[in-house]
Amino acid sequence: RGIVFAVLARWLGLRRGAYAALAAFGCFHLMNIVIGMPVAGALAQTVLAFMSGSILLLAAIATRSLWIPMIGHGLYDFFVFDIARMVQASGGSSIASLVVMANGIVLAVICLVLISRMPGEEPYPS
Repeated sequence: RGIVFAVLARWLGLRRGAYAALAAFGCFHLMNIVIGMPVAGALAQTVLAFMSGSILLLAAIATRSLWIPMIGHGLYDFFVFDIARMVQASGGSSIASLVVMANGIVLAVICLVLISRMPGEEPYPS
C-alpha cells in the first residue's frame, strides 16, 4: 500500500495520489463480496477503509515509515473486530469497539480535510 501511494503521488501529485491510493485501498475490500459478504457490508467496509486509510496515510507521511500505520491498522482491527467478536460471543455489547470506531470516524474526517490541504508535490522527493 505504501508503494502504491508513493507511485500514485509521483504520477498524480500528492493530493490526487493520496485520494487515489485511498480509493484503491477502499475498493480492495470489495473483494469480500466474493467470499459471501453481503454487498451492503462490503460497501460499508469500503467506506470505512477509505476513511481509516486517511489516518494511516497521514501517519506514513508524517513518520516517513510504514511501521506506525501497520501497528495502527493492527490495533484498529483488534479493537473493532476481535473485541467485538469476543464480546458478542459472551452475549454482551461492545461499547469499547463503538467508541474506537466513532473516534476513528471523527479523526478520519479531520485527516481527509488535512489531505485536501496538502501541497501538490511528491511526498518523498528524490
